[in-house]
Amino acid sequence: MQIISDVPFPPLSPPFPPGRHPGVSVLRTIAGVGPRTSEAVMAYMDDPERFTRNQKVGSYFGLVPCQDQSADRNRLGHITRQGPATERKVLTEAAWPGIRRSAHLRGYFHRIQGDDPSGKRIALSATAHYLARAMQAMLRAGECWPYDGQENRVA
Repeated sequence: MQIISDVPFPPLSPPFPPGRHPGVSVLRTIAGVGPRTSEAVMAYMDDPERFTRNQKVGSYFGLVPCQDQSADRNRLGHITRQGPATERKVLTEAAWPGIRRSAHLRGYFHRIQGDDPSGKRIALSATAHYLARAMQAMLRAGECWPYDGQENRVA
């Protein structure tokens, strides 16, 4: 039997130098997304090509609603919270400044919230879900945030 510690391993080297991943710069073009948010998304998402459909990103992060369906009834409940809690927190925290700074995200938030002020939490979770899907699409295409042109910035 061979002891694992005696086997030489090749040195581990990241494919990109620390802080130099091109996806981080692409994600930072979104209003409200800073360096820590973009790094966390890149760390958890890893390869955006592994998601066959854009909608699966929300499910991976646990940002989709629970569904209770029976016959002609279809009830959507709270979010599933099945993915990494850290990533949900980071996306939700990034949604707030995004709503304030981006007219596109603000419009999405208010469309979900409607006239109900108590729908703010639901609209915030939906905006975080939208951000996750948009980030995956941006990373897959290698394109910057297409909305709110005056707010795009590359760090």
